[in-house]
Amino acid sequence: MISLKRTHQGGSIVTFIVIAIVLAGAVIGTAYFVKQRGEQVRQQQAIAQADKLSKEADAKKTATTDKNTKSGSEATSNKSTPVPTEPSPSAASSEQAALPATGAELDGLRLLAIGLLVASSVAYIASRRILDRSL
Repeated sequence: MISLKRTHQGGSIVTFIVIAIVLAGAVIGTAYFVKQRGEQVRQQQAIAQADKLSKEADAKKTATTDKNTKSGSEATSNKSTPVPTEPSPSAASSEQAALPATGAELDGLRLLAIGLLVASSVAYIASRRILDRSL
């Protein structure tokens, strides 16, 4: 029979597994929350941008209509043709600025979760080897 030495290292594999599951659940839950919150923020940004663009389009339409009515009344008195309006460069740049916000945050969270699982597995194996050698 093998005589076991007391190393005063309490715990067991069940404790290790429970703690690993709790930590993995926390990481997965956090990643899920961040992903959902990010999608919600992107949707809100898209809605706000769409509202802004529609307001600008309505303002341009009313301004063009007002110009055409003024030009029309002047045209009848001056017999001149109205000058067509071109979109301003700031309107084009605001449309280009409406690109969706993307990033590697989701990939980073996945890598972090995999790293935590690998690190905990390596730590467990190393601790078991040390424990086997000390007995």
